[in-house]
Amino acid sequence: MKLSRDLYAPWGIALLGFCLHLALFWPGLLSADSYTQLAQAQTGIFNNHHPVLMSLLWSYFTRIIPGPGLMLTLHLSLFWGAIGLFSYTFYKHRLRAWWWFYLIPLWPVFLCYSSMIWKDVGFSFSFMAAISVLFHCSFENKKPTVFQSSLVTLLLLYGVGTKYQALYLLPFCAFWLSFLIFNAKYSKQTLVLSICIFMGIFGTNKIIDATFVPNAQQSNSWQMARLYDLAGISVFANQPNFPNYITNNTYFSMERLKELYSFQNVDALVYAKQPVLITTQNPRELSNLWDTWKQAVINHPIFYASHRLGIWLKLINKNINDYYYYLNNETKNLKFKEITVPFLKTYLSIFPSLILRFYWVIPILFLAMRRSNQKSLNLRLRFVYKMLAFISFSQLGIYFFLSMASDLRYLFLSNLLAFFLVPLIYASKELYNRNTSHEAMTERRDN
Repeated sequence: MKLSRDLYAPWGIALLGFCLHLALFWPGLLSADSYTQLAQAQTGIFNNHHPVLMSLLWSYFTRIIPGPGLMLTLHLSLFWGAIGLFSYTFYKHRLRAWWWFYLIPLWPVFLCYSSMIWKDVGFSFSFMAAISVLFHCSFENKKPTVFQSSLVTLLLLYGVGTKYQALYLLPFCAFWLSFLIFNAKYSKQTLVLSICIFMGIFGTNKIIDATFVPNAQQSNSWQMARLYDLAGISVFANQPNFPNYITNNTYFSMERLKELYSFQNVDALVYAKQPVLITTQNPRELSNLWDTWKQAVINHPIFYASHRLGIWLKLINKNINDYYYYLNNETKNLKFKEITVPFLKTYLSIFPSLILRFYWVIPILFLAMRRSNQKSLNLRLRFVYKMLAFISFSQLGIYFFLSMASDLRYLFLSNLLAFFLVPLIYASKELYNRNTSHEAMTERRDN
């Protein structure tokens, strides 16, 4: 990139924002899961209940600066890098909405959740950074360079290695990259390269997991979602639908199951001192659980759908209230907590709870889909709309089937994409007016 005045304003503001953001939350907030993952990074003993690639990278970071500081730095650099590149692309084309991207980190959901050292945050910011490069190349209508292609691939690799559900969004980004490499053409070569990118990233993460997590440390955390489904089906059917090793558990009873079951999460059923549902690492019991789950879904599809719909509706209705727990209990390690905590509490009090809920994102996504079908827009912009909306809606769909809780952080990427879509939707009108004006001038000149 040649140095020019187009670089100074967008990237200068992004750098300033990154520094202020990092200082406000240094060295980052940790939850119980974060502490467990940090312990794995410090000891070098990993299990795949938490993302191995993220824990492995964190282990190298702790050798340089102990604690979560460098992980926070990485995640915020990805976030502000994406903001800077989106803004730079707009600024270069003299689009008035270039400044909007700097308001995104001020939205409470992003300002607060970005302080947490969570795999959901790392995955969302790495995918957002990859998408910013893909967006830039699409908007510039140019083929990505080797460096840009490699960067996107590495960012997607980290995202998938940080959050398992990212694997279901990877095909869209892999296709987007392949589409640009083959000069924005739908072809067999585009499809083949997309599959190769997907398999390469998937395979690399599998190799990392197999290398650093021996069989004895496998968590088989997939069973949590299956147990949650069986709990919901059992409550709705008013009869137990579990393998024998669950019902033989001393603490299991239908009365306690009904008492502790909710659409909030599976934690109360599994992590209590006297758990109603127990996890297992026994291969036969795991196989039995899988078979029991399949049979229960086949026999009780309405109950299964009711259970899943209840979790999903609660998920899209969640707001940022859960963050107050971390703000009140996990800020002891913050460098400037005397400034950060009062500021955040005052700042959050400005926003009504109603407007911080996720469901406001859905109309933005539908509006983007509508814009993507307007033939008056440039093809590259219509393609961008489609890809961003597809990724967001796919994440919504994935969590209908896989969610083990109704935590807002699960939909963090969809939240981000919607807010990045707002200036794109506004800019499309400006671009349309600009193109119309240019065509009118060309027509008058020709006449």
